[in-house]
Amino acid sequence: MIVVKPKQSTDFDIRKKQAKELGVDINTNMTLNCLEKEIVKKLASGMEDLKLLLEDISQKS
Repeated sequence: MIVVKPKQSTDFDIRKKQAKELGVDINTNMTLNCLEKEIVKKLASGMEDLKLLLEDISQKS
């Protein structure tokens, strides 16, 4: 009898899923390190947008 174990998610698979959720353009020959850098860039740009939005709101009130 053959027992089939579910596939373990690798770090790369997890990061790839996170990148896809964030809208990062995923290149087929990206390394894990490169993928993590792109995720950080996307999160940083989102934080900067949020900061500018909060500054704008505080100036209007």
